[in-house]
Amino acid sequence: MTQIQFRGLKGDKKLIHVKPWDSSSTLSHLFSQGRVSAELLIQEIEFRKLTRQKISGLDISFVNVIEENFFNPREYEIVFAIIDPSNNPLRERLPFFSKLNMMQNVKYLRNLGFSVTLKKIFRR
Repeated sequence: MTQIQFRGLKGDKKLIHVKPWDSSSTLSHLFSQGRVSAELLIQEIEFRKLTRQKISGLDISFVNVIEENFFNPREYEIVFAIIDPSNNPLRERLPFFSKLNMMQNVKYLRNLGFSVTLKKIFRR
């Protein structure tokens, strides 16, 4: 199963995908990971069951972040978090094809009903 971090504090439901800035292929993988996991959560009840099992093994209080029988993407935010040592904004730093890949995946995910955010995690 793809690595997805679930956050359900104070009622917000965030699917957080995190990668360090290593290369444009790493960034492309990040955006693809978000898209594929979103599709699986919407389309595959078995994936939702496995995800709930994984969550319950880590912290049972978060198990209801993912509904087993019905998944409404409008209730969720997908966060793409990039660990980056630069002081420059991500949108200025992204290579052209990574930016294009991000824009296409964000558009696709928003059309599915998700809200989508890009976050920078500064680390030297």
